[in-house]
Amino acid sequence: MRLIKFPSFVFILILLTPFVNGCRDSKEMYIVRLEPITAAIYASGHIISENQYEVFANNPGILQKTLAHEGELVKVGQPLFIIKHLASSLQEENAQLAAEYASRNTRGDRLAEQEATIDLAKRKMNSDSLLYKRQQELWAEGIGSALDLEQREMAYVASANSYRIARNRYRDLKKQLDFTAAQSSKLLEISKSQTADFILKSRINGTIYRITAEEGEMVSTQQSMAIIGKANAFIAELQVDEKDIVKIKTGQKVYLSMDSYPDSVYIGRVSRIYPIMNEKNRTFELEAIFENPPSPLFPNLTLEANIVYAEKEQVLTIPRSYLIRDSFVMMEKESLVRVWTGLKDYEKVEIIKGLKAGDVILKTTK
Repeated sequence: MRLIKFPSFVFILILLTPFVNGCRDSKEMYIVRLEPITAAIYASGHIISENQYEVFANNPGILQKTLAHEGELVKVGQPLFIIKHLASSLQEENAQLAAEYASRNTRGDRLAEQEATIDLAKRKMNSDSLLYKRQQELWAEGIGSALDLEQREMAYVASANSYRIARNRYRDLKKQLDFTAAQSSKLLEISKSQTADFILKSRINGTIYRITAEEGEMVSTQQSMAIIGKANAFIAELQVDEKDIVKIKTGQKVYLSMDSYPDSVYIGRVSRIYPIMNEKNRTFELEAIFENPPSPLFPNLTLEANIVYAEKEQVLTIPRSYLIRDSFVMMEKESLVRVWTGLKDYEKVEIIKGLKAGDVILKTTK
């Protein structure tokens, strides 16, 4: 007769069969065995577009014109909205007028008038200089009086002073007009830059997923006007309870499931952890990147995730429902035994000490 050799656990099952049949109606039993176990943390969240952000007005005003549409691809710097602000428009117009007036003054009548004054003073000084020299020559020849010479000298000195004063006034006026023109030009630049703040532009190359403001309505700096994100690039934004955050690190594997794809589970990796807790719901926010994302995806799709923080291939495990007060199990002879546990998932718990493979434990009311 040929003998068939069975694995040892088969004999255990054979020997336990009468016991199982006897206890089946009273208490459930479990045979301790080696199994892989994965410890994971539950997280909930939703899909967001990569680099997704909300568009806010830099200054309050009236939405005068919407230059883009939902679903449209936009480029960096592309204008999206024009906001009208009456005070800003008037300030720019006033600055423009001031700059033009200052420019005309720099090139115009005031300097020309002062230049004419300088020319007249110079000719008067030259004339008085010639008369003074001529009087000096006559005085050297004994012609004329000392009073005549003194009067010619005083006339020359006075006209020379008038010429110097006229030149100084021209220089001071030129400085003043140049300063006023430069100041007006700078004020115009500032006004134009402030006006540019009322033209909202895209910060990224992406898609407009939503526009929430309508033309003609008043917008404020706290009101979201649009949502923009990178086209066809999505990440999972997750919330994790504060008690679990210390177990999470970037690079950990994440199993993702969505109602939109109910029959599939997708694998991702933790890519970012925001190091501040939301005090309202006591959670931390983190992001995960899909390894092979489904298509299509849309912002705000809800999802659930399990973040794997530890894995072991072959360890002693028992169902968590068999654990009594987290530290004891009921053996087949209905005696309590102390156990030391390790990793836990939603169904199983690792037994580090207290049991061995093949032990039979009973499920009982805790």
